[in-house]
Amino acid sequence: MFSESFTNDVSSDYTAKVVDMQDIEPEKAFGFSYHSNKDVNPSNVLVFIVSNYGEGQPTDNAKSFYEWLMSDNATNYFNNLKQNNGEGPLVTIFGLGNSKNFPERYQAVGKNMEKRLKELGCEFIFKRGEGDDSDAIETDFENWKEEFINFLKEQNSMKESITTSKNQQQEIKTNNLKYVFELLDYESVKNKIRENVREYDSNQSISGKNPIEFKISTFKDLTPKGDRRRLEILLDIENTPLVNYETGDHIGIFPRNPKQLIERLEKRLNTELPFDKIVFTIETPKDSLESVPFFSTKERPLTLYQVMNQFYDLNGVILPSVINFLADRAVDTKEKSELEKLGKGDDYNKFVKGNYLNVVDLLEQFPSIKISWQELITILPKITPRYYSISSSHLENEERKKKGENRILRITYSPLLTPTTLNKMFYGLCSNYLPLLQVGGVCSGFIRTSSFRLPEDNLKPIVMTAAGTGIAPFKAFIEHRKILRQRDPTIKFGKSILFYGVRDENDLMYKQEIDEALKEGLISDVFLAYSTSEKRFVSHLILEQKELIIEYLLKGNANLYLCGGVHGFGESVYNSIQEIYKEKYNSNTNFIDQLRKEQRCFEDLSD
Repeated sequence: MFSESFTNDVSSDYTAKVVDMQDIEPEKAFGFSYHSNKDVNPSNVLVFIVSNYGEGQPTDNAKSFYEWLMSDNATNYFNNLKQNNGEGPLVTIFGLGNSKNFPERYQAVGKNMEKRLKELGCEFIFKRGEGDDSDAIETDFENWKEEFINFLKEQNSMKESITTSKNQQQEIKTNNLKYVFELLDYESVKNKIRENVREYDSNQSISGKNPIEFKISTFKDLTPKGDRRRLEILLDIENTPLVNYETGDHIGIFPRNPKQLIERLEKRLNTELPFDKIVFTIETPKDSLESVPFFSTKERPLTLYQVMNQFYDLNGVILPSVINFLADRAVDTKEKSELEKLGKGDDYNKFVKGNYLNVVDLLEQFPSIKISWQELITILPKITPRYYSISSSHLENEERKKKGENRILRITYSPLLTPTTLNKMFYGLCSNYLPLLQVGGVCSGFIRTSSFRLPEDNLKPIVMTAAGTGIAPFKAFIEHRKILRQRDPTIKFGKSILFYGVRDENDLMYKQEIDEALKEGLISDVFLAYSTSEKRFVSHLILEQKELIIEYLLKGNANLYLCGGVHGFGESVYNSIQEIYKEKYNSNTNFIDQLRKEQRCFEDLSD
């Protein structure tokens, strides 16, 4: 979404092209921004918008590009180019991160890329920017973007062409003057309309760019007596033979906007035809640097309803750049002034972001905004995949195959519901989309490989910590060990401790499986914390069991696993372990960082 904001604002003065880092060869990207003299002429600038996840790794779609950049292949490539072209490429970076959660890896990818690019001889035409999600990341980005654009305007010889390489999702953004739309007669082409905006191509590997449909096999309410819904979905992957996962991996799912939200947008835009009858093609002029955000041709067209349902995020918090775009189209001066105010600083953070206001909310609140659906397509962010820890073991599928049963994949999750100060409820897009699906229905997704793995040595001790549906990967761990024991009754496991926090006893998931695992020796100890009924959290359990932490984490070689939310859970768990370490050794050494360096700390944490 940040790359879209960047392109929207830059493209009013310059030619801008956004390219996913997995969609471009590094050599081609850097070749674009090379210049042959020492006078800085920012005619071609390569802008990286990057973030990291996990333990400071690049995101999936930036991984190949990042690994190439850090390799000898990049060194050789730049050495060859220097001999022929003189000065290095013109570049800059904006990094995304969270300074409060795990500050030791804050901006890790951006900083590493900056250091490496300078080593390779790239010229930073503008300072690296930092967006801090612990405070006001959107404002950070808007300020940096404004400074960068002003810098460009101050330079001489501006025959501009800016390429943005990004690491979030395939997103190509331009204004509607660079898109060519052709409306088609619905009755004439209705039999040609394809089903999905993101179509699976069997000639390519399954990925975020090429998701496949998963069939819903069963739904299960894990906490029928609890005050929060905790759900389990079983996906049948028997007819998707290319889908394989390992115990501890994630599934990425592309959600869809709810029907009610699309109907609100349709009513507000007051189109001549309903969205599901507006069929169109989209392309760019032949001389354009742009690519279309999605494909819709005369032979295989799409409806506007499909695009708004499957492709653009109508539910997420509206970005400052989109608010500014809408302000420019407000006819009423009072509304224009108010919109301009909402797109900045504290007003944005408190009123817009604090109340989870989306683009439809603002279009309804400011009726003087005159905008077409074609213009909306140029500014809306794309729907990005939501990731869930897989709560089943791949070994289960091996056993199911022996019995002639279908292969499965299990997801454990909780619908996100957040009250706002405007007396309305914010509904998480994907977690509230999934419960609406029916058995036999499908959802679109792909597998993301994770480093969240059981140790190869079964005797190595492990310390597992979970909050709420963070039990998911540990359910898979238990299942994995259960099958290993079935295959070899003599197998031994090292000490394994589970610290598990939920709201109360009615919120406890997989109690039977945990009890059986204890009885069978698949795990050694389980400690439960009830945050609502007893005001106790996992961090309290860890302090209470400090002797075990000392024995297995501080003195021993146990692996530490965390799964839950970053805020509250992740921070407090680390603080408790660090407190035990400091008390034991009277040292301020960052023990968690030490665990990471020893590759003994594995995190599956989300905001």
